[in-house]
Amino acid sequence: MRKNYKLLPAEAKDARAALEILSGSGLSLTDAAGLAVGRAAGTQRTTLDDAADAFIRKCIERKLRPTSVHFYETKLSVFNDYHPNACLDDFKRAELKRWIETQGPSQSNIDGYFRAIRAMFRWAMQQDPPLCIQDPTVGMKMEKNLKEREVAIFAPQEAQAIMSAAGAYQAAAALMLFAGVRPAEINHDGKPSLLWRHVDFKARSVRIPATIAKTRVARLLEDLPDNLWQWLESLRGADNKPICERRMANMPRAMVRDAEGLDRWVHDGCRHSFATYHISYYGNTEKTSLIMGHQGRASLLHTAYRGLCREDEAEAFFSIVPD
Repeated sequence: MRKNYKLLPAEAKDARAALEILSGSGLSLTDAAGLAVGRAAGTQRTTLDDAADAFIRKCIERKLRPTSVHFYETKLSVFNDYHPNACLDDFKRAELKRWIETQGPSQSNIDGYFRAIRAMFRWAMQQDPPLCIQDPTVGMKMEKNLKEREVAIFAPQEAQAIMSAAGAYQAAAALMLFAGVRPAEINHDGKPSLLWRHVDFKARSVRIPATIAKTRVARLLEDLPDNLWQWLESLRGADNKPICERRMANMPRAMVRDAEGLDRWVHDGCRHSFATYHISYYGNTEKTSLIMGHQGRASLLHTAYRGLCREDEAEAFFSIVPD
């Protein structure tokens, strides 16, 4: 005759916790137990770094569009930089959701991080054996119409740290920080690179060709800050040589690793920093808007960036020059 066993309070608590973790993961309790025993016996847990790299390689093997690969690579690189040495099993749903929601200011940017991280975890769970016990993105939803968050920028001392440690990225970093150029407009997989011949030292202007511009419309950057030209003059290369020969997608990780006094990388932080300090320093939203390529949207820049820094901070930012 079958006996009815009653779980002790501690056992019941463990059982509820286990069921909550497994909910929506696709794993049975037996599967989870097998994975746990295997790892307890010495099987190494999968690191976020290894999983992200393997996922990107699989995207390339599947011949995803270069823009899609770049999207995943950029988002997962930032995610990895914020969680050094983390393993996939370390992430819990509530904590992960809170982190994703801090990646504003725009709702589209939050949704982008969510899509990239969810795609990686789904892929990890489809491997044989799965690379993690659970997928923390299962059941996770990003709330819509969140209030726009204040943009995040680099402090002047952080910008100085970036320029000091940039190495082969130095010319690119100068254009990003002091002209608001997007990293994907400097080099991007599958697209031509920005070349030194696109920098006109005599006219003191930078031309972003339509083939690499985000809007697919060429734009001319004029009336740029003096400190930008000091950097570019000191780094000037041959006309047909790329501004940066290294992949821009790898820059955030390199900067967080190498820049003394820089322990974070702000997504679009260089571009946001330029807009914020430029508006404060020059007091001309229309001028900033033209350089940023936001013609007709000066009011948007005024709302998003004005008043985020002090005048002395803006002066310090545009005083960053080569030694």
